[in-house]
Amino acid sequence: MSRNITLITMGAGNIIVLEETLKSFVGSGICNEVIYGDLLLFKEDELIVKSYQDKYNLKVVKFHFNYIFKNGFASVLNELSSHASNDLVIYMNTSEVIGKNNGITEIVNKNIDCNTFYFDHATDPHRWYRCYNRHELRWSGMIHEEVVGEHKPYHKPIFTM
Repeated sequence: MSRNITLITMGAGNIIVLEETLKSFVGSGICNEVIYGDLLLFKEDELIVKSYQDKYNLKVVKFHFNYIFKNGFASVLNELSSHASNDLVIYMNTSEVIGKNNGITEIVNKNIDCNTFYFDHATDPHRWYRCYNRHELRWSGMIHEEVVGEHKPYHKPIFTM
């Protein structure tokens, strides 16, 4: 069984560096679609995002610019993941890219009973659990959001940021 991954991300700006994230995950073949949470203020930024749509299979979900402040990050992330066509989604912030790929595609396509995968950081020892099965886990928290539910984690990092 081949499992594809949907990238979810959001932004209120930083549109030019967003393309670095898209190249890292979609351009490399790791993710086959992107769901982008549009919290943008400027029409020029919306036009740049629109130029990424075909190139990166990017679907835009429009939010009011202050949606996060009223509803929290978890609400945005859950809404974005609900638009994914894949079971597995990975949340990355604008400008986050893969530094070292530990075989993410091969790992998630193994016949293993895992519903969450983590990546690590070159200088931060934290385990970032942001790749998960959207049907089994969901985001919780207004500011310091985390994936909640019955975790069945994979035991090694899938990449280093």
